[in-house]
Amino acid sequence: GVADDTLIWICSFANFQNEDGSGPDVKTQLKADPFGTVIRSPQVQTIGMRVVLNGETNVYSRLWCVYEMQEALNLKVDVKCWTINPSIQNMNKLRRMA
Repeated sequence: GVADDTLIWICSFANFQNEDGSGPDVKTQLKADPFGTVIRSPQVQTIGMRVVLNGETNVYSRLWCVYEMQEALNLKVDVKCWTINPSIQNMNKLRRMA
């Protein structure tokens, strides 16, 4: 498992997604490869990747999410999906991470 003191990277805060000209465009961000840098790190190779699913947004409809999961799988990273539901085992850990 993942230790309670493990640092995490929250992808939803990492990429500029507004596309209104006030930040880098998608092409520039892909060239910088922020996700690739993280997913290839020894820490992620060791602890894996967690995809947090919720009842409001279909993660598979988000291009970044699909791309990142596919890249992780290509690199043989252990990808696990967590759901957000008060009764799930991981809810307390998610609260501590927030």
